[in-house]
Amino acid sequence: MKKLFSIAAIIFLMMTSTKAEAQIITAQQLKSEISKQVIETYKNYTNADLKVEILNIPFSELNLKDGAITYKVTSNTNRFMARDVKRVEIFVNGLLARVIMVPVDVKAYKNVLVARSVINRESAITVYNTSIQRKEISNLISNVIAPGELKKDIMSKKMFKEGEIIDKRFLTAKPDVIRNQEVVALFKSSGVMISISATAQSDGNIGDYVTLKSPKYQRVYRGKVVGPNRVLVTI
Repeated sequence: MKKLFSIAAIIFLMMTSTKAEAQIITAQQLKSEISKQVIETYKNYTNADLKVEILNIPFSELNLKDGAITYKVTSNTNRFMARDVKRVEIFVNGLLARVIMVPVDVKAYKNVLVARSVINRESAITVYNTSIQRKEISNLISNVIAPGELKKDIMSKKMFKEGEIIDKRFLTAKPDVIRNQEVVALFKSSGVMISISATAQSDGNIGDYVTLKSPKYQRVYRGKVVGPNRVLVTI
């Protein structure tokens, strides 16, 4: 009987000793740490406000040895990813204790330029047909226009719907001469300069050669763009 009591006491001591050397972290604790590190990393790619959703943690609680716990969250890509699977390494006293793969979803919110109304293709993008609104931009993170960035004449290469985010990939600098618009055709010969109105047949910037058509004279000319809506035709 005394021997049985001694064995039971030893088992009890072993169990309590093991329990004292263990600690538990919850899924919620891990989610908080992952979110924190993802936001810190993604701040290198954007100044937008970020919201991280952890899509799945494969446990509700995790038993670890007693000691100081640290975490390292990494990815296979060094860029902003709206959807990604993060590698989460859990260390106890500097030693790797557990590795798990965790899917995350990141939303980015920012004040950006949007279409105030429908903007047709080849139309100018101005302060009059756009406005600043707070939008979710995680899929356009590098292609939005922030307040104050609309500083030069630009045109759309596509139609933007009302409320649609202005995407830099579908913009181009406004040319000095625009196809189908009226320009001043300057004719220079022997030191004499005259001008007539003509219609540009193509876009062009200063230094480019474009074709013009005169509705009045029903003739086609070719000239060099010398300024906004001004084309020099040498005869």
